[in-house]
Amino acid sequence: MELYDYQQKIIDDTACTNKVAYYLEMGCGKTLVGSTKACSMGVKTLVVAPKSTIQQWIEHYKEQHSNWYTYDLSKPKQLKAFISDPKGVGFITYGLVWRRKELNELKGFTLMLDESHNVCNPTSKQTKGIMKLKYENLILLSGTPNGGAYEKLYTQMKMLGYKSNKKQFEDRYCNMFEMNNGGIKFKVLSKVNPYKNLDELNRILREDLHCVFMKTDDVLTLPEQRFIECDIAVPKEYKTFLKEDYIDLGEKEYVADSPTNKLLYSRYLCGLDNPNKVEYLKTLLDGITDKVIIFYNFEDELQLLRKTIKLKTFVCNGAIKQVTEFRDFVGQSVLLVQYQAGATGLNLQFCNKIIYFSLPLSSNLFEQSKARTWRNGQKHKCTYWLLTSGVECDILKSLNNKQDYNIKLFKG
Repeated sequence: MELYDYQQKIIDDTACTNKVAYYLEMGCGKTLVGSTKACSMGVKTLVVAPKSTIQQWIEHYKEQHSNWYTYDLSKPKQLKAFISDPKGVGFITYGLVWRRKELNELKGFTLMLDESHNVCNPTSKQTKGIMKLKYENLILLSGTPNGGAYEKLYTQMKMLGYKSNKKQFEDRYCNMFEMNNGGIKFKVLSKVNPYKNLDELNRILREDLHCVFMKTDDVLTLPEQRFIECDIAVPKEYKTFLKEDYIDLGEKEYVADSPTNKLLYSRYLCGLDNPNKVEYLKTLLDGITDKVIIFYNFEDELQLLRKTIKLKTFVCNGAIKQVTEFRDFVGQSVLLVQYQAGATGLNLQFCNKIIYFSLPLSSNLFEQSKARTWRNGQKHKCTYWLLTSGVECDILKSLNNKQDYNIKLFKG
C-alpha cells in the first residue's frame, strides 16, 4: 500500500526527529504512518497496543513490511526470539508490557504506543512500566490523545521530552482550586473555565514536541453521518430503585450499597432489564434490511441480544472474533460488538447501520466506536441509532461533549 500524499508529507515533515506523536483522527491511516516511521529508524521496534488490535498490527506488518520479522510477545518463546533479533518487531498489550521484565534490559530500540492515551495515568502500573523502558526512538499514535482533557496530555508530553514537572504543567495550563474533604486536601479542575494558555500549549506540542494533529475532515471526504437519539421509557423498577436503593427482580436483586453500584445497576435497569428497549430494538431491526452492528457493554446483554434477535448473529468480544464471517455472510445479519474488545482497531466500513444498545462511560471508546464504520473506504451514509433510557440520557450528553461520564455526574 502506497502512502497518500498527506501521509508522505507527515513522514517528511518529521524525518528530522526520533520522537514524534501522530495524533491523527480515525481513518487518516495512523497505523501505516507510524509503522513507516518506525521502519525508517532501522532498529528493533516494540509496539504496545490494546489487546483487540494486536493481531491486526501483526497482519499489517506482514502485509506492508514483510522484510521485518514479527513476534507476539505474549508467547514466551517469541519473546525470547524477539530480544535476540536486532531488527524484529514485537507486539504486546498494555496490560502485559509491565509484567515482561525482560523488556527492561532492551536498549536502543523504537517504542511505538498505539492508542497512546492509555498512558494518561502516570500512577498506573502499565504507565510506570512503559516509562522504565530504555527506548531510543518514540512514536505515539492516537486519534484522541486527551479525550478533551488537556491535563491528560502530561505523561505523553513527558515522554516526548517536555521538561516541566506535573505541578508546573497544571499551574501553567489548568485552572484548579483546592478542596478539603474531612481534612484531606485535593485539587479539582474548574468546570466553568478549566484551561488557560492553550495557544502556548498547542505551540509547544506542535513545534517543540513534534506532535502532528490531523482531523479526518481535513484529508478525507467521507459520506454523511446521521445520529438518531431514541429516548425510550424507563421501567417502573428503575424509578423504584432510584428512590429506595433496592429492587427485587425475582431471579436477581440490586442493592445500591455504594454510588458505583447504584450507577451500574441503574444502567442495567435502563438497558438489560428494560423490556421497553428490547421491544424498541425488535421493531428497529424489522425495518432494516442491511447488515447491522450493535454495540453493547455487558456479558448479560450479549446473552439477551442473542436470545432476542432472530437474524443471523455474529460476535466480537474478548473471546470470539467473527468479523470476517460477518463481512462474508450474504444477507441480513447482525454483529454484536463489545466496546472493550471492538470499539478500537476494527475495520467495519463495509457496514453503515449501527445501533448502540447501551452506551460506554468512556468518551474515547464512544468516539472510537463511531469510527469503525465511518472511515476511509466507507461509501454510504452512516446511520447511528442511540437507544437511551433514564441515566443513559445523561451519559449521552457527556459523551457528546467528549467527556467521560463518572460517578460525580450521576444524580441517582
